[in-house]
Formats: sequence, structure tokens, C-alpha cells
Amino acid sequence: MKFLKLLLSPFTLAWFFILETRHTLYNRGLLPSYKTDKPILICIGNLEFGGTGKTPFTKFLIAKLKRQYKLGVLSRGYGRKTNGLILVGKDENLSPSIIGDEPFEIHSTFQTLPLAVCEDRKTGIKALYDAHPELDIIILDDAFQHRKVRQHISILLTPFKKPYFKNSLAPGGTLRDTKSSIYRSDFLLVSKGPKQIPRETMNRFHHKTPFAFDKNLFFTHILYDEPKLAHGTISSADEIRNVILVSGLANPEPFIDYSKDNWNVLEVLSFADHYAYSQTDIDRIQEIFSKFAASETCVLTTDKDLAKIKALLLEKESNINLASLPIRLGFTQDQEEIFISQLNNQLAFNGLKTT
Repeated sequence: MKFLKLLLSPFTLAWFFILETRHTLYNRGLLPSYKTDKPILICIGNLEFGGTGKTPFTKFLIAKLKRQYKLGVLSRGYGRKTNGLILVGKDENLSPSIIGDEPFEIHSTFQTLPLAVCEDRKTGIKALYDAHPELDIIILDDAFQHRKVRQHISILLTPFKKPYFKNSLAPGGTLRDTKSSIYRSDFLLVSKGPKQIPRETMNRFHHKTPFAFDKNLFFTHILYDEPKLAHGTISSADEIRNVILVSGLANPEPFIDYSKDNWNVLEVLSFADHYAYSQTDIDRIQEIFSKFAASETCVLTTDKDLAKIKALLLEKESNINLASLPIRLGFTQDQEEIFISQLNNQLAFNGLKTT
């Protein structure tokens, strides 16, 4: 591994200089950034190539802020087969291939929430606000590296097991941005950690980052809900005893570990992030399911993958039992209220008062 990292170091160095030059041009105003007074733009991002838990956090943030503010969400729509601007209506016949995996998951949870996908964030912001001039806030999904738009508030996520300060820039590591970019963010959320974290461990993160406890450094973990039945003959999640795991995630380990703790895992099929399933994949899943077929056996997947798999199962008129495992975001100890309070302070600083 060290030899490979050394071999890739010239490419890593070249990528570092390209990124640093780009950031310098934006920081000095030599490259323009689009700025709005209203709506307020909250960016959710990371320094890594995926796997930090942005979507669970985005859903958490929507659920919390929609009580006080008029919200909209803008995403690039990564992995979709369409391109350009799409303004999502609540009654449209949508799929992940049309708007992307994460936007589809968000829309499925918050069906009346104004949502748009567009590669050009400036175009997307203008179109979403023109269609919904009542919006106080637009949440920008995965836009931290999109310097053409100036965000009012930036929230970065980094994984507990391998935080950005223990990682390296690609291709030697899995960082897509320089570590110094952390200084452009307002909050750092350490994601996918344990529910209880010793203070000594928190101190190490504090000393490795430019953030202070209970002000802009927070620790979060993943909470799993009861499996959501989607297809087949199983009538209750309590009936599930055996599972065949199928997922397309950047980091499937937490999904696999939780499943092993709660069910008898018969087989694991892990695909690339944003994977586009085919009938060949469904045939393979069907073959495995038939081998273990029993009334208490279920193919367990993620909310992100569910719609893609279910659509192919319906085409095939399959008898597979299918369920997804919903996840939620939890904060360590009592940090949730503090985080929301600090975020409201930032919104007020940018001219937005709670209603």
C-alpha cells in the first residue's frame, strides 16, 4: 500500500497544485462566484469521494428546518440518465434514473418539498427560486467543491473511522479536495461513529481540526429503523430471519455489520456506489434467493437502492421477498439541540429570522 502511494505521489502532487491554484483564483476574486441575498444557501458536502453519510444528514436537516423555514433542495442528480435542469413536481412519475439516487430518496420522503436537479448550480438556484419565490433556504447537496456559487453556510461531513486528517488526496488517498479547504466550512460533523464516544477521542478530533466543541464540531452516528417491506409474501418485518444483502454504497460496512448483528446473513452482494442494476443482476439475486428460499428469507437493501431493484423485480414478476433498511442520523449525547441552535445563529447572522 505504501509503495502504491509512493508510486502515485507525482499524480497526487499535480492534483494538489491544480486544486490550490483553482482555490486561490476564487479566494482572490479572479474567478467569479454567484451570490444571493435570498434565499440563504446551505451547502452539505465533504472532502472525500462519497461514503460520509450526506443523504441521512440532509434528510435530518430538512426534517428539523422545515418547521421554521420554507425549504428547497438542489442536487446535481449524480447517476441519473438525464441531464440539464429538472424541477420536480409532487405528482410526477419519477425514478432514480430521471433525477438521481439521492434526490429520489429525498423526494420519496418529503414529497411536497420543492426540489430540483441541475449540474449548473447557479442555473438550478435561479430556476428553483423563480418557481418558489417563498423559499427562505435552498439546501445544496454535495456542492462544497462547486466554487461558482458562494454558499452562506457550509457543513462538511467526515467519517469517524477515517477522518479527512488521516486521509490523503487522490489518487494516493480518497480525498477529492485539499485538507486546507476545511477552513471554508462553518461546521464539521464527524459521521458514522459509535453512539458513545470517550471525551479523550473527541479531544483528538478537536486538536486535529480547526473547530471547537459545541460550536462547530459535532459527532453523529447512524440509527436503523425497522425494515420496510416492499415486495413479496412477508407481511411483517418480525417474520424476517434470514437476509441476502444487496447494496450499491461507497461504504457498505455499517449496513453489513448491523445486518449481521440482527439477522442470519446468507450472502452479501455489494456493488459500486450509484450502481445501475440490470436484469442480469436480478437473475443472480433470484438464483441466490431460490437457493435459500423460505418464508422467513428476505433480500434486504437500502432506501437508496430499493426503487431500482423493485422496478426490475416487477418487470420480471419475481416472487422475491424484498425490504429496505431505513436509516436516520443521531447526534452523540446532547449535541443535536446545540447544533440546531448554532445553525439558527448562523442563519440569523445571514439575515434570516426564525418564524
